[in-house]
Amino acid sequence: MPYSAAVAVFAVFIGLIFLHAPGWSEDEWAITEPGKPEQLAEPPDGGVADLGCKGESKWVEFRGGRDGRTRLMGKLCPPSYSNSTAHASPVVVMAHGLGLAQECSLESFANAFVNEGLATFTFDYATFGHSSGSPRHVVDPKTHIADIRAAIATLCDRSKELGVNAGQIGLWGTSLGGGHVLSAALDDAASSKSIKAVVSQVPHLASGLESVLGTFLRNPITYAPALGRVLAGVLKGLMLGITGSHWYLPLHGKPGSAAAMQNSGDSEGYGSLCPPHLHEKGHWKNSMTSGSVLRILFYRPLTKLTQFRSENLDLPPTLLVAAENDTLCPAMYAKHVAKRIRNAELLLLDGAGHFDVYDGKELERVIQQGTAFFRKHLIDL
Repeated sequence: MPYSAAVAVFAVFIGLIFLHAPGWSEDEWAITEPGKPEQLAEPPDGGVADLGCKGESKWVEFRGGRDGRTRLMGKLCPPSYSNSTAHASPVVVMAHGLGLAQECSLESFANAFVNEGLATFTFDYATFGHSSGSPRHVVDPKTHIADIRAAIATLCDRSKELGVNAGQIGLWGTSLGGGHVLSAALDDAASSKSIKAVVSQVPHLASGLESVLGTFLRNPITYAPALGRVLAGVLKGLMLGITGSHWYLPLHGKPGSAAAMQNSGDSEGYGSLCPPHLHEKGHWKNSMTSGSVLRILFYRPLTKLTQFRSENLDLPPTLLVAAENDTLCPAMYAKHVAKRIRNAELLLLDGAGHFDVYDGKELERVIQQGTAFFRKHLIDL
């Protein structure tokens, strides 16, 4: 093919991507979201809010993010009663899943822990919810894990002020956050050993690439076009990145769309997690930067767990919750970890899917098991 023809074909290809790639720009974000993204980081007046917890709860500002200086916002909920005469309470740091804010369906779990005599600390990752950082909605597992470590450090450094026991900290994470808390616990086990118990619920353990392959093999006719749409969106984002602009893709959507999660039932399950007022106030949107896709594709906590085991170190007591019919985070990986990591227990939810843990009988079961596990390792010492 002559050089000029090749250039023409390439130009047409680039033009088609720019014209037809799914997603939206930062400008469209500004139109659809009330207020500027940085305004979402502002805490409520007075620093104290009704967070759905038993008793008075408060906002806690701390620093994290990729640079370690980004302002993060957390919510500390004290226990409904004390298990001892000591002023300080054991505390559970809670990490959410892919692209979610702390107001998205964590309340049921947090209230159960609070009613068991545990304090809880929820927070927004950098660029999400009330935390600052720009561009908004960047899913970056390394930064998320750094934010978890920053939350732990904050509770330890300010334990007297916050009324928590720095020697009785638990980690709880779900979905992508389930993988994050295992990674954070590995880091802690090799250093300060301040984490005493971990609950990892329907955890992301294999890479996003493996998840995509599984989705494609289940229905290649539907998902081959979807992969093309996602790839077009990512390519457009890479090209716009040269100019400093950002492109967004949906977090969840119907099968065949350009969404990160598009297995059957994903859109309904994920879409039910965030209350409508978050959309109305501009605190959350069904979107992430297109560059987030590449980070998720190659994020594989299972590799780190395997390397950790070879170093002959122990995780703190860990409860792995797996859903038998989970298509996003298959149960076989949690089973693998439970067999090979000392101090690990497995709770397998027969017949359940990924989002079943947030509602109904499966929610009741995981709450019961999770609270009992934390009570055993954080309270009944």
